[in-house]
Amino acid sequence: MPDKMPKSDRDKARLFASVYQYAEKVGVLECPYYDEHTIDRTLDDPKQLSAMIHLECPTQTELLSDFITRV
Repeated sequence: MPDKMPKSDRDKARLFASVYQYAEKVGVLECPYYDEHTIDRTLDDPKQLSAMIHLECPTQTELLSDFITRV
């Protein structure tokens, strides 16, 4: 999740690399429904980037909390 809008092509390239590496790490790139142009389209859309910056993402613990049994 970006914390600010990329201001230069270099910033955009860094953000792309970061997102791509994360997508590779979690297996998104292996999904048969993954569109290889999705990251590029998102980085080229200021409205989507702005929405992502202002979106508060849940933590991993919050995401997994439904699967954790509390004793």
